[in-house]
Amino acid sequence: MLNQDVLGKQIRIKNIVNQLTYLKKELADLKMGCRHNIMTAQPDGKLSCDICGEELGWECSYSPDHGCHYFTEFNKENGRTITLRNKEIYRMPLNHYCSAEESLKQCIFCSKPYAR
Repeated sequence: MLNQDVLGKQIRIKNIVNQLTYLKKELADLKMGCRHNIMTAQPDGKLSCDICGEELGWECSYSPDHGCHYFTEFNKENGRTITLRNKEIYRMPLNHYCSAEESLKQCIFCSKPYAR
């Protein structure tokens, strides 16, 4: 049989675990909904969101959201597009060359490699 002190600690631990589970889900939901409208480039060249703290990849001075992109999407209605970090869809200009073999090897805007 557990004494009152041990039983009290068990109950506190279960309550804290439940609170942590709830807070982790709430944090994940907030980060998922963040539009990353304010970004800062770190000294190592990576972008991070000033609102939620999420790392957003490499900085790119040529892309519309200043971050490297490695793939485009294609549909008949919009042509070639990318999803920006703020979750908006950006139509690629018709004269923008996109390789048929887009990959994580290099940014479609600045051609810098993914692995740096």
